[in-house]
Amino acid sequence: MKIGIIGTGKHGSRYARHIIADFPDHTLAAVSRRSVDGRGQAGEWKCKYHCDWRNLINDPDVEAVISVVPPSLNFDIAKACVAAGKPLLIEKPLAVDSVIGNSIVVMFDKADLPLTVAQTLRYNGVVQGLKANIDKTGTLHSFSASQRLEPSTLKWLEDPFLAGAGVILHVGRGESLKEGDPMYEIVATTSQRLTAAKRLAKRLMPITLERMVLEHISDVDYHME
Repeated sequence: MKIGIIGTGKHGSRYARHIIADFPDHTLAAVSRRSVDGRGQAGEWKCKYHCDWRNLINDPDVEAVISVVPPSLNFDIAKACVAAGKPLLIEKPLAVDSVIGNSIVVMFDKADLPLTVAQTLRYNGVVQGLKANIDKTGTLHSFSASQRLEPSTLKWLEDPFLAGAGVILHVGRGESLKEGDPMYEIVATTSQRLTAAKRLAKRLMPITLERMVLEHISDVDYHME
């Protein structure tokens, strides 16, 4: 299969390297990146470069698309893929809120096209081990986990209109231990102040979380219910 990648930054370039090195039945056909580095990457990976992601989706040499961009762009990319009749893999999260996410799913269902979200943490060895043994522990009422994330230089992660709810929710939604079980509460302790709290709270309302609490190590910045 000939694959095109939209967004070849940190995570997108990882997809590109895996396609080239680990999947002999697949070919990296084209990339699109708004940074000037995209053209150089295309030369290194010996594939086409498209300045505009729309041209990548409509490229006849691209059979399937991977989107690794800020979530706010995913709806437009998904709509273009449906129009072109091409399968799509979206780097998590699917969308900035559940309304848009559901719209994307419905579009692909109606078009009978493959759509998947890259919730790769679900396939982590530790998570898989917990899932395999979770029913042996009795009724699960709460679960606590710790994950260290390197500081991000991506400013859009702090903007709820672009990112939805930032990396905390992006990661948390990928670590549900029992498929189909709803998440009622996420408690996150951070060492960095989150911006645009009121806008973030407004954005979170459509998401299927009944409560979300965000606390700071040094002080309580805001509390949402």
